[in-house]
Amino acid sequence: MQLTISPSKLTGTVKSPPSKSMTHRAIFAAALSNGNSVINNVSASDDIETTFNAVKAIGCKLFSLDKTVKVVGIGQKKDFINDEELNICCLESGSTLRFLIPIIAAFGINARIFGKGRLLERPIKPYVDSFRDKGVNITKELDFIHISGKLVPGKFTIDGSLSSQFVTGLLLALPILNGDSEIEIVGNLGSKPYVDMTIDVLKFFGIVINEIRSGYQIFGNQTYKSCNYTVEGDYSQAAFFEVLGCINPVKIKGLKRNSYQGDKIMLNLIESCGANVEWQDNAVVVKPGNRLKAFRASVINTPDLAPAMSVLACMCEGSSKIEGISRLKLKESDRIVSTTSMIKSLGGEIKVFDNYMIVEGVKKLAGGTVDSYNDHRIVMAASIAAAYSKDPVKILNAQSVNKSYPNFFEDYKSLGGVVNGINLE
Repeated sequence: MQLTISPSKLTGTVKSPPSKSMTHRAIFAAALSNGNSVINNVSASDDIETTFNAVKAIGCKLFSLDKTVKVVGIGQKKDFINDEELNICCLESGSTLRFLIPIIAAFGINARIFGKGRLLERPIKPYVDSFRDKGVNITKELDFIHISGKLVPGKFTIDGSLSSQFVTGLLLALPILNGDSEIEIVGNLGSKPYVDMTIDVLKFFGIVINEIRSGYQIFGNQTYKSCNYTVEGDYSQAAFFEVLGCINPVKIKGLKRNSYQGDKIMLNLIESCGANVEWQDNAVVVKPGNRLKAFRASVINTPDLAPAMSVLACMCEGSSKIEGISRLKLKESDRIVSTTSMIKSLGGEIKVFDNYMIVEGVKKLAGGTVDSYNDHRIVMAASIAAAYSKDPVKILNAQSVNKSYPNFFEDYKSLGGVVNGINLE
C-alpha cells in the first residue's frame, strides 16, 4: 500500500498509544502466572497479536475486550502440553521470538518457530551458545528455528552488544527453574533501559531480580502472581509527535513522566535543540523555540529513535551527529540503509561513517518518494518529514505501521495531516 502526504500545518493533541514493549512483557508475565491477570490499555498491533498467539500456543487463554485483555495463566505446570512438536509463528516480531525461546526451553517444549520478513535473519546466537551446556539444543534452519530439550539453571553468559532482548527473555524464564541462575553480561549492554523496564514489569507479578556487578542474579523456584496491570504510554511512538512539536505546538497525552522507558530521552534532546517542553499532569506539550540548533546524540540504548532523530536533524541548523548506529542493521529493516535512503529521497543531506551518521540541517525538505523497506518506523518518520517538506511525500508499503501503531494515520490526520490513499489492510 502506498499513500501520499501533502505538506500541512499539524498541531493539536494526541494520546500516545500503549507501550508495545511493556505490553509484550506484561502478556508473557501474565501467561506464566497462576490465576487470572487483567492487562489494561492494550493496543492490538500486529506484534502484540503475535505475542497473544504465542502464549496461546503454549497453553495460555486470552479474552480480549476493547483495550483490556484477560489472561488465564499457565503457571509453572507442563502437564497441559502434549509431547508433539509445537509449531509457532512469530511473524516479524523480534520481541516475541526472543522472549519465547527461553520460556519454551524452560518448559522443555519441543518446538519449531517460524517467521516472516527479516525475522529469522535476526541473531539468536547468544541463546544457541549459552543454552548448549544447559540441556537445550537450538538449530536454525532455512525456514524455522528448532528448539528441543529442557533448560537447567546455572550461569548464562550473554553478549550484551547484540540486543537487550536476550537478557529480557532469560529474566522471564529463569525464575521458574528449580535452581538459582546468573546472567553474566559481556561487552556493553545495549538498550539497558529495556532491561530496566522488564524488571519493573516483573515486580508487578511478584518476581525478584537482583542486579549485580557482572549482570543479574535470579533466584529459582519463584512463582509468578496474577495481577491487574495497566500499560503506560509509548515514548518510542510519541517521539514522532514530539518532533512535530518542534514545528507547531503538539500536546501528547498518556505518558508517564517517571517511566523506565529509555526513549523518553527524546524530550531532553529536542529541548536541548531549542524547542520548549512543558509537562501538564500526564501530558507533555512541545512547542517551537526561536530556532533549532544541531545536536550530538547516541542511539546505543535507544535504537528505535534513530529514524525520528534523523528527521529532527534536518530541522536543525548545522550538522547533527547520531552515534552508536551499528545495531540498526539488525532491526525490521537495515535502518542505516532505510534511514539514509529516506532522508536522501526527500532532498536531505546525510552521510554514514563507521558507527555514526551526520545529518545536515535544511530550511525545508523537498518531498519525494520514500521506500519504507516495510519498516513501521520509517513510515512514521517519513510522515513527520512531510510536515517539513515543500512538496508531497509518497510512502511505499505504508501498511507496515500496523506492526506497532495501527492508528498512527488516524492520529496524524487528527492534527491536520492530509493523507491520501489510505487502505492499510
